[in-house]
Amino acid sequence: MPTLVETIVSKHLRSSVAAGDEIEELPVDRLLVNDVAAVQLVELYREVKDLNPEPFDPSSVFVVLDHVVPPCDSMIADNLYRTKQFARTLHLNLFKEGQGIEHVLLPENNLVKPGDILLGTDSHTCTNGAVGCFAFGVGITDALFVMFTGIFYNFIVPETVLLTCSGSLQKGVYAKDLILYVLSHLDQKKVLNKVLQFSGSVFASMPLDGMLTVCNMTTEISAKTGIMPYKMKEDLKADVADRFTFDISQLEPYVAVPHSPLNGKSVTEIDVEITKAFLGSCTNSRFSDLQVAASILKGKKVKDTVDLYIVPGSRKIYEQIQEEGILSTFIQAGAVILPPNCAACFGKHMGVLGPSDVCISSANRNFVGRMGSKDARVYLASPATVAASAITGTITDPREVLP
Repeated sequence: MPTLVETIVSKHLRSSVAAGDEIEELPVDRLLVNDVAAVQLVELYREVKDLNPEPFDPSSVFVVLDHVVPPCDSMIADNLYRTKQFARTLHLNLFKEGQGIEHVLLPENNLVKPGDILLGTDSHTCTNGAVGCFAFGVGITDALFVMFTGIFYNFIVPETVLLTCSGSLQKGVYAKDLILYVLSHLDQKKVLNKVLQFSGSVFASMPLDGMLTVCNMTTEISAKTGIMPYKMKEDLKADVADRFTFDISQLEPYVAVPHSPLNGKSVTEIDVEITKAFLGSCTNSRFSDLQVAASILKGKKVKDTVDLYIVPGSRKIYEQIQEEGILSTFIQAGAVILPPNCAACFGKHMGVLGPSDVCISSANRNFVGRMGSKDARVYLASPATVAASAITGTITDPREVLP
């Protein structure tokens, strides 16, 4: 029986396929381009502009300005200007500065749906697999061909690894803890370039926000992508490359220690003082993430030795936290609120780390130099753990401070 990805690809080709099959032309439904990749795409387009190419479907191409916005120097400002001109000239969907992070915007606005094939110029395009679509990152040249043909050439159907998570999450334990735990207990060689298909009782009750967090981090173990059976029928007897089962009923809050997202440990094993706390990124900047953080920060103050940066994932989320009084809670706690963008997660501006900084972050990567200085140390955790740690000044179990 076919896996979810095999089913999706088969429907697009109108013929049955299996893992390992070589596909000369794979039809694509959506293409996602961010500001970092768009600069290179614009240059490639200049080389073929005289041929007057037209996008295969302008309404299915999304250009999102999120990585280095607002611009931090004149060169970036010019790149953004040229990207906007490019998108407008070709009548593409343009999300300007401040509208949000690409992998927050697409699910939020229902721009991807179950059964779609979505390609993006960003490794975290896999986030969108949470809505039951086949979503993965590609290079600039492939993106250019997809933009003007709607085809991804020379594709090999990937194998699938089935990950079943049974049980239910305890209070104070979230989707981020689950994926950090799973990543730290998988053999990277066994999932390399494979699709991680998630199943099990925990996902039946998990909100979409949580499933987006889980799929977002599948690229960190070098998987092809992640996918959930969101509004899709899955066959648990499908022919897969491997199967792994995790009982998460006793799972504690988890933290990935420097310098890899795969270095997961229980928060109870860690006693580290921090100087920075970052709550944002395409992994954990959605309303439910900020809501949990606010429940911990309400009536409390960020420790004076810590800087807490909070970055809502989109303008809609920013408006929602304002309407719900959450924004006021953050301000009164002493947090710094930044406009929707990738911010320090990309390591270019808005809260980058210095050589002496130790940061607890809700983002997805803690590689050397990822958030700034190569000497900084970054610990990855859930929004609840980030908020709790910002109050105490040390990496803290959120269950100790949750109301």
